[in-house]
Amino acid sequence: MPVPGDPYAKILERLYAEVARIDSGVDWKRIAAASRILNRFSPRNAVLVAMQACRRSEEVTHLAGYRNWQRLGRQVRSGERGYAVLAPVFRPAGRKGEAEPEDDRPVGFRWVTVFDVSQTEGPDLAPPLPVLLQGESMEYDAVSAALVAQAAVAGFETYEGDLQGANGLTDFLARRVTVRSGLSGAQRAKTMAHELAHIELHAQGIASRQVAEIEAETTAYLVMANLGLATDDYSFPYIANWARGDLSLVVAVAERSQAASRTLTSRITERLPAGALG
Repeated sequence: MPVPGDPYAKILERLYAEVARIDSGVDWKRIAAASRILNRFSPRNAVLVAMQACRRSEEVTHLAGYRNWQRLGRQVRSGERGYAVLAPVFRPAGRKGEAEPEDDRPVGFRWVTVFDVSQTEGPDLAPPLPVLLQGESMEYDAVSAALVAQAAVAGFETYEGDLQGANGLTDFLARRVTVRSGLSGAQRAKTMAHELAHIELHAQGIASRQVAEIEAETTAYLVMANLGLATDDYSFPYIANWARGDLSLVVAVAERSQAASRTLTSRITERLPAGALG
């Protein structure tokens, strides 16, 4: 468990809380990010919903259309009053005698009704899968370079390649780290932190793959957080899925992950150019 007053304590406490929320099956925001059939709302529609909810003195957590809730195995309760939002209308493709549109901008909008999860009933949704981090910046590139340099100091060369869906792989026999080709700058940096955590923690072997993955991702999360780079959308679901509902496993790795993250953060910071993180 985190020690009171430890600068890492608050970060770990948040991680525990988020993983527990995911395991409980009620973290709708993260489920929304992971599910293609849950609607995403524009700032305009967010304001529209907020105004309607305020008038009704209601609180909304996540919204989707009637049919989409059915596809997710949930049913809108009879008599529920939904929320009106604006949906884009696009020109039908391939209309005879009409040129194809130059872009995919809407030609208009129409009112549709959506419902909050609290207005539905049915089985809980499964915990979300990790969402690949997006974003490119000089900060991510600098952190990735520092992580690659630190891996080299530890005797591991870093390559990019096809990993059949995995984002990273550390081969202790070949002394090689492979990072999946085509990752965003943000995801590449986080993946390198995860693989470097394996190097730091697991060179002498692992007790179990489950514990090793929780340790490595917890360490990566702490390292990135202390560099001011958020990995929440990936790290929380990743750890939750490996924990399989057993939060005690997440808590149990705290001491080793804290120690490893302190060491790695210090080494990486020394390798960052002055002002690299703003």
